[in-house]
Amino acid sequence: MYDKKMALIYILDILREYSDKDHLLTQQDIIKKLKNIYFIDIERRTVSTNIELLIEHGYDIIKGVNGGYYLNEREFNENGIKYLIDAIYSSKSIPGTQAKNISKKLYSILSRYEQKDYSYLYKSTEINRSSNNDIFLNIELINEAIRSNKKISFVYLSYDEKGKLAERREGKRYYVSPYFLINNFNKYYLICGSDYQNYHFNYRIEYMKDIVITQYDCRPYQNIETLGEKFDITKHINDHIYMFGGEVINSTIELTNQNAITYVID
Repeated sequence: MYDKKMALIYILDILREYSDKDHLLTQQDIIKKLKNIYFIDIERRTVSTNIELLIEHGYDIIKGVNGGYYLNEREFNENGIKYLIDAIYSSKSIPGTQAKNISKKLYSILSRYEQKDYSYLYKSTEINRSSNNDIFLNIELINEAIRSNKKISFVYLSYDEKGKLAERREGKRYYVSPYFLINNFNKYYLICGSDYQNYHFNYRIEYMKDIVITQYDCRPYQNIETLGEKFDITKHINDHIYMFGGEVINSTIELTNQNAITYVID
């Protein structure tokens, strides 16, 4: 004996997965899928009542001219999902396996007819991508530290002469005051300061390991000479392309090829 209240959820799941504007489901179709997938028998009148309840509660379920139903409005449409998945695969900060898992969850929102085969992107997961599976955890911890105005400590990684990631300073921990998180050209950075230098640091978040939020309050970024009272994070990002440090200078360049203008503007 099934819980009749679950029929509402089952019907919604069936409409999500098996219906769209090109694939309408009749009440009989829904009854068959309820039996084949969830092993329950249900009457046409009950299907109709549950669909009306879903519509009353805000679900955009459309009835076709010739009968049949489909779920129209979803969290994201097909184009929106494709854009998000392309953005995820374009980000070298997200490890390949994680990019695949996130993408699967995204296109599961669509009906099975709208879901696309993104296996053609497989090779892009193997080329010059981060191997740090904790990048989202790192971002979450840093965000919490910034909100709480607390210092963090971490182990920092860099590539050795063999091209392998290794711990800097033989694994000794860094202690910093976190100020700003930045996504720059699909790489994540932390702008931070220390108690011992009067200038700020940029750290790649994917190279940070074992982040711990301490009990100590941050040093105000206004007290850091290279940031200061009038620090403007937007201007800073625009002035420091690729997050390199150093002094910002004005320069003049001459373009002898008109086609180069497009690349400079980009």
